[in-house]
Amino acid sequence: MINSNIERESLPERINDLFDSLKDLENLFKDYFNEEKSIWKGTDEEIAKKISEPFGPIGRGRLEGADINVIPPRYGRKTYRCYDTLLVILEPSIYILTPNECYPDIRMENRINDALKHIEKCKNLKHVDVRYVIFWAGFWDFRLWNKYRYYFQGKQVFLVPWFENPLALI
Repeated sequence: MINSNIERESLPERINDLFDSLKDLENLFKDYFNEEKSIWKGTDEEIAKKISEPFGPIGRGRLEGADINVIPPRYGRKTYRCYDTLLVILEPSIYILTPNECYPDIRMENRINDALKHIEKCKNLKHVDVRYVIFWAGFWDFRLWNKYRYYFQGKQVFLVPWFENPLALI
């Protein structure tokens, strides 16, 4: 069941801070990808570098201090520690530079499977229970989510659609 009325007061402060940081990043992206800026000018290689930048130094700078794991790991800090909070980024297709993730449904399924593997690894190898899973999504397929949602039972799972308020998925 999806709950759009999250009682943020009942969540740990660090989860609320993460929600706020994601909104700040969205505002940076909105400004960064303004049509009037020169991001769309240059060679294909230059444009690709500009497109990946918001998730590079800007995004990493905002997420590095948080005690979270990030999927895909290229957007977070490199760590072998497991934390009780997992951020799964489902970026829009414009950010995808690898052919195996160019289709949103394949990308979403890959990220969900990566999240499940991470949760299992943390539980079995590090004895850490991932309690919070946050999907920060530029797109979402609820039919695909229904296929996997039962694997996340016992976790607090949130969907943070870009430019929208967080929703509780479980």
